[in-house]
Amino acid sequence: MESGAGDDQAADWWWFTAMAMDSKTALDLLPELRSKGLLTRLSPPRNPVDVVVKKGKNPQVLLPTGEEVEGERVKALAPSRAPMWFSARNKIIVELIVSSDGIARQPLLISKVVLAANPLQIFLTFAFLRQWHFSPAKVASQPTAAVYVVVLNANLGPGG
Repeated sequence: MESGAGDDQAADWWWFTAMAMDSKTALDLLPELRSKGLLTRLSPPRNPVDVVVKKGKNPQVLLPTGEEVEGERVKALAPSRAPMWFSARNKIIVELIVSSDGIARQPLLISKVVLAANPLQIFLTFAFLRQWHFSPAKVASQPTAAVYVVVLNANLGPGG
């Protein structure tokens, strides 16, 4: 229970969510939470993954290291429509690390165009993405952690 939820990976997801909503407040609260034994093990903050090295003739998988390699891309087993609360004028881009077990981790807000932007919209978006399931990327036929970018708009155009 050191993480505050008994599940370090779930606590990590919600920490990245809090950082996307209001990073200053999240960082200001962290010492107090840790003094109570909560959120003691978190992944360090990260920046969006940029392509650093392309290997192979037709690279298709972007690894968390920034290396692009040949393989099968992550596949989202996700809804085909955005939730009812999502406005047609909203567009949110989130980068995820999909682990080799197909679970999305470390969501990172890349861009938002939100009508009457507020942290609640970001929270709802991250909570929505937390419910998605993925088929992990494969490199040399082995499941591999990879970067996946989701573009949420009225058409729910996930991509990666």
